[in-house]
Amino acid sequence: MILDLDPDLDREALNALRCEYPQLLDERDHFYACDACGQAVDMRRLGDVLHHEEPGHDPLPLSS
Repeated sequence: MILDLDPDLDREALNALRCEYPQLLDERDHFYACDACGQAVDMRRLGDVLHHEEPGHDPLPLSS
């Protein structure tokens, strides 16, 4: 499926988009470690996932 996203949406707006994901038995299975910065990324938050795909990115603030 190809997404047609507004390029002006910021990370928080992307994170607020409704998405469907499986209900996993272990909450940790929704996360992966970013290869570049090592931060845990919640795959249910599209804005965060796209941020971590950008080369040379900084880790996100822990409060986000």
